[in-house]
Amino acid sequence: MTRTVSAANRGFSGRTVSKTEGAYLEITDYRQLIRELGKVEKEMVTQLKRRFREIAEPVRDEIKREISTRPPLSGMRKAVIPGRTTWGTGKPARSALIRLPRGKPRGRNVPISQIMVGSPATIIADMAGKSNKQTAKRKFTRPYKYSLSPTGMRDHRINPAGSRKFINNLDSRLGGKASRMVYPAAERKLDDARDEMQEAINYASRIVNRELRDISGS
Repeated sequence: MTRTVSAANRGFSGRTVSKTEGAYLEITDYRQLIRELGKVEKEMVTQLKRRFREIAEPVRDEIKREISTRPPLSGMRKAVIPGRTTWGTGKPARSALIRLPRGKPRGRNVPISQIMVGSPATIIADMAGKSNKQTAKRKFTRPYKYSLSPTGMRDHRINPAGSRKFINNLDSRLGGKASRMVYPAAERKLDDARDEMQEAINYASRIVNRELRDISGS
């Protein structure tokens, strides 16, 4: 169970073209940029990705500051047994990791940096109520681990009224609708992150363009 927040513009498309003034790289695509930059100097790819991670750090830190170390509702305290989705169980409540795409990116939209929020309780507190379609269709939860069950697994009946009360309490405690913490915090830093990402991409583009012009002129 993870939540992601993009820390940069997405959906770049690009192509190498040739005109009378010489070949150059028209960068609107992350994949094309990395491919061409790797041909010029592989170390620059490593440096660029390191820079992408650095740019994402303020976004991650702002998200972590927004998430309380204490549970927003009393029912999410760790005193609940076995505490499958209690506050800070599994992963710390403020767990937020920066992830860069690995391997060959697929699809048109490529996230340059992602902030992964992986604590189940944090995700529930952040997003509960965004869509109740699945809850309304199901009478029972999916099976989940439960240490007090003879089989080690259990499910339980879904109480729509109880779910709505839980969501209303989250809205009252944390304010607003889902996303209550992650996206609002990220948005405070995303403009700066986008500007810095664009600057880093432009820098890499100039290196590639210069190399292609040199090749074209030789």
